[in-house]
Amino acid sequence: MELALEAGAPAIVFREKDLAESQRRDLALAIKQVVDAAGAHLIVASDATLASELDAFAVHLAANDQLPSNIGFGRSCHSIADIEAAHTSGALYAMLSPIYPTLSKPEYGPALGPGELAHNRLPTFALGGICADNAAACISAGAAGVAVMGAVMGAKDPRRSTREILRAIA
Repeated sequence: MELALEAGAPAIVFREKDLAESQRRDLALAIKQVVDAAGAHLIVASDATLASELDAFAVHLAANDQLPSNIGFGRSCHSIADIEAAHTSGALYAMLSPIYPTLSKPEYGPALGPGELAHNRLPTFALGGICADNAAACISAGAAGVAVMGAVMGAKDPRRSTREILRAIA
C-alpha cells in the first residue's frame, strides 16, 4: 500500500473482514494515517460505521449491503442494471467488474469487456484484470478511472506498476 501511495495512487480501499473488530479498527486507523499523509482518499469496504468514524471518503458496498445514512457510498456492480440501481440509490460511484478475466473473483462470470463502461450516468471505475496494458482502453471506453488489485499487489515492484498504470490513464 505504501509503495502504491508513494507512486501516486489516489485512493486505497480498506477491505479486511477476518480480524476481530478491535484489531480491524486499529489496523484501519493506522492505514488512515498513511493514506492521509499521502494526500489520498480512504474508502472502507462494507462497514459504514467504521468509515464514518475514520472520516473516510466513502464506504464501498457490495450489491447486498444496506445503504448507509451517515456517509457517502460506492457500490460494487456486475452489470449495467446494477449501475443504474446504484445511481438511483444515490451512490457516489460504481466499480464495475470483471472488465477483464481475473483470478480473484471468477464467480462473477465472464469478463464484461470495456464496452460496458460507456454511457453510464454514474462515475464508473473499471475493476478486474486491470493492468498498464489495458487501463487506457477502459478510460477511452468511458470509465472514470480504474481500480487495481493483482497488478499492484502481485507485482515485484508495486511502485513501478502503479506508476505505469497511472501513466497509461493520464
